[in-house]
Amino acid sequence: MRADKNNAQSNIVEGHFGQSTTAKISSANGSSKVLATEFHQRSITKIAVEKQKRSQFLVDLSQAVELNFCDPGFGIDELAYEIGISKQKLVQQCQEYVFIAPVEFLKEFRLNEAARLLSEDEPLNEIAFRTGFASHKEFCQYFEIRFGRTPSQQIKLESHRYGVL
Repeated sequence: MRADKNNAQSNIVEGHFGQSTTAKISSANGSSKVLATEFHQRSITKIAVEKQKRSQFLVDLSQAVELNFCDPGFGIDELAYEIGISKQKLVQQCQEYVFIAPVEFLKEFRLNEAARLLSEDEPLNEIAFRTGFASHKEFCQYFEIRFGRTPSQQIKLESHRYGVL
């Protein structure tokens, strides 16, 4: 008796909706699995493309800065031109991928190179010039802000560290 009642209800539902609710749910579950798989594959592709864009930007940025950092006239406009993107896009991508402004990236690169050159026993004016700072004074100011000591203090510190006086 119960089986007949269930069949009757199933027939009513089936007749009302055109196909059984179970079939519709089954079909919907299959469709949602396909959609979820498609979404997952597109997400992976999008992530891979974004990683590739980031990598290429970082390579282009690093190469352009390495080749031109010693030129005091090399700034954001020239950097954007070298990379082949607009100044606005350069700023946007630096913020997104490097988390600092392009001018700060360039300054950091110059300061790190200057810190390396200090150990080569060159005059500070020469180091400032070779690393693209407009003046000795500008170089010393930025160096002290970045490293917490003047270039002269850094040289003395390095001398004491290695036992050279």
